[in-house]
Amino acid sequence: MSDNYPSRQQFFANRFIRLLGKTCVAQEIGCTGFALLVTIVMTEDASRYRRAVTFYDGQLMPILGMDSKKTLATARQKAIEAGWLHYQHGSKGRPGRYWVLIPEHANGIEDTPIDDGEDESNQMRTKCGVNFTQKEESNRERIGEETGENRERIGHPFLPTPIPTPIPKYIHVADAPACCDSAEKPDEILKVNPSDLQAEWNRCLGLVPIKSMSQKRKVALKARSRDAVFVEKWRECIVAIANSDFCCGGGERGWRADVDWFLRPDTYLKILEGKFANERTGATNGKRTDSHLADDGGATDRLLAKLFPD
Repeated sequence: MSDNYPSRQQFFANRFIRLLGKTCVAQEIGCTGFALLVTIVMTEDASRYRRAVTFYDGQLMPILGMDSKKTLATARQKAIEAGWLHYQHGSKGRPGRYWVLIPEHANGIEDTPIDDGEDESNQMRTKCGVNFTQKEESNRERIGEETGENRERIGHPFLPTPIPTPIPKYIHVADAPACCDSAEKPDEILKVNPSDLQAEWNRCLGLVPIKSMSQKRKVALKARSRDAVFVEKWRECIVAIANSDFCCGGGERGWRADVDWFLRPDTYLKILEGKFANERTGATNGKRTDSHLADDGGATDRLLAKLFPD
C-alpha cells in the first residue's frame, strides 16, 4: 500500500459517505468506525484534498465521543482491516496520518440515492439483508405515476417540505407578527423597576442597604413581578419591614433584612400577613425614615404632651 496521498476528485467526500451507507459499512466496523471514517474524509475535504490529515489520539477521542484510547484503536483497526482506512502511526510530538480508502468490493457501485425512490438502491438493500416484496415494488411505482414527478430527475416522488423559520422567543413588541401576540415579552413582565426598588429600600436606615441590583436580583424581581399582589404591595412591604424591630436588627442574633431575602418567593406574603410585625402596636426602634413613618394612632402626640406640657 502506498504511503503517498491519493488524488481526489471534487466532492469525493460526499460520494464516499454515500458509499458507506450503500455498503452498510456500520454493520461491519461499528458506529464508532463509521464516525471515524466520516471525520477523516470530511477533514480531507476541508483541506481541499491536498494532503493527508493528521490527528493525535487525544484530538480524535473527544470528536468521536470516546473515553479511552483502546476504543479508538479498536475502531481504527476494524476500519483498516475492512479496507476503508489508511493509517500511519504517529509518535511523541508527531501525529498520526490518515486518509480514507475504497475497498475493491465497493468499487464500481453507482453513486445513486439509497432511499425508497430508487430502483438501483434495492440491490444494495438486498446486500444489507433487506428485501422488498413484489407488492411493495408495485406500490412505489403506482405512487410515482400518481404524483407525476420525474423520478429520473429527482430520484423520489416526494419533495421535501420547507422548514418554517423559527420565531425568537423574545422579540421587540413593535416587530412582533400577529402570531406572536401572546408571546412572552420581558418588558411587559418586569413591572417593578430595579432602580425604584433600590431607591425605596435604601431610604430605610435599618435594613441592609442595596449597593447594586445584580443580574441575579433582577431575575428574582422579574419572577416576583409576575404576581399582581407583589406589584401593588411591594412598597407597603418595605415600609412594614422598616418598622419591624426584628427585621432591623432587634432580634437575639441581630439579623437584618436584605433584598435577597425580600425577593424570595414567599417573603412578601409573610410580610403582608404580619409575621414580622412588632408585638406591641406602634412600637419602634428609631429606624424608620421620614417618608415611612407609620401611623401610631396618636401615641407619639400623647407622649410628647406628657414630656413637654404647656
